Amino acid sequence: MEWEEPPWEWTWPRHYSVRRIFSKGPFKEFRANFEASPDAGGTRVKVAIDFEPNGLIGSVIASTAAKKSVNDMFEAARNFERFLLGAAPSPYP
Repeated sequence: MEWEEPPWEWTWPRHYSVRRIFSKGPFKEFRANFEASPDAGGTRVKVAIDFEPNGLIGSVIASTAAKKSVNDMFEAARNFERFLLGAAPSPYP
């Protein structure tokens, strides 16, 4: 796979986004957007991940990759929550 990646957008501590435009491989484009905002003593995080496939194989891979990315992100958030609550010695497995 080959892609061009314009500069990330980063507004500490509220927003982060990345975009990849593919010239080779099973995708045309990938976009990810993360928003954090205060919420009743904690933080609400909104995540949007979008793969634009390049053909049938790209569609299958995009579906699998998107699900894995979201699941991995939620697992990382749970690890950090356990750490911040004192239930784990580190936020990293």
